[in-house]
Amino acid sequence: MMKSNDKINIVLGADDNYAMPLAVTMYSIMENVNNDAKLQFYILDGDISPKNRKSINRVFRINNIGEKHKICWKDLKVNALNKLPKSGNSQMVYLPFLIPELLPATCKKAIFLDCDLIVKEDIATLWKQDINGWAICAARDVFIQKLANSNGVFDYRVYGGKAESHYFNAGVMIINLKYWSKHNVLQKLVDYLGNHKDSPNLNDEVALNAVLAEQWKELNPLWNQHGSIFWPHVLPKSEFTKRILGMYNELKNHPYVVHFISESKPWSYKCMHPGCSEFLTCLKKCGWFNRLEWKIWWYKYYINRFRWLLQDFFETLNLVNHKSFVQNHKL
Repeated sequence: MMKSNDKINIVLGADDNYAMPLAVTMYSIMENVNNDAKLQFYILDGDISPKNRKSINRVFRINNIGEKHKICWKDLKVNALNKLPKSGNSQMVYLPFLIPELLPATCKKAIFLDCDLIVKEDIATLWKQDINGWAICAARDVFIQKLANSNGVFDYRVYGGKAESHYFNAGVMIINLKYWSKHNVLQKLVDYLGNHKDSPNLNDEVALNAVLAEQWKELNPLWNQHGSIFWPHVLPKSEFTKRILGMYNELKNHPYVVHFISESKPWSYKCMHPGCSEFLTCLKKCGWFNRLEWKIWWYKYYINRFRWLLQDFFETLNLVNHKSFVQNHKL
């Protein structure tokens, strides 16, 4: 049971490229949280520019009705990131690993969220999840699904995993900070990264799934809606997929979190995710732009989108005409 004076610890981290979507994610949380909840945001600053940092503070301030919520910036000095081995990925993706060291010792758990998502449900409901005895709570990945997947963890047995062990998506996690400290999870993650730095599949999620195999609790898939749910034919045939399809309408139309996992993000004019308009609505409402700035940004966005779609249309038309020409002139 959450006491009325308990604060919900929420961790978001970004570099300057993700400063704007971070603000949108933060706004979506505040917009949907219940009136009794108190939010404590921890922003892991991966070299966000002073201008964008000011904009994030503005979004927080104008949406923090009654000033119940708090925001705390955590500057990531070189020493913090240097603990993490360099690989083909930007070290920024490993920010979740540092959370137990960066948050106050009084914090027992924290919610970590990627900055390419919007929250549509009361975050206090997620906070109430019982995490005792588990390293994290997370939603199972709907595409990879198990550790033995070709895109999963190839050496899953090292930390007690099995071929059929479930694979989670790390974009939405409740982290048990006491468990991480007791079981030295950070050092295990650092060791794993160091031992696999030449692996082409290595990223933060693979390392977390390797080290925390069989040590995490599964969340309702509604807490992490993946874009692939809109194209169910791409999902692997499995009992989990049957379960997903059994709740397809709810997962498609009433998710708690919309996660824009693909490389094409909703702030890009090339994004075709069905939830793109919801993100843009949050962006308009959150206060990142003033009215004139929003009109300019919106105009550029849709002009570029129109040109891109028109170009794609003509390229498709030329391809169709070319095929018809070839077929009509076959000997």
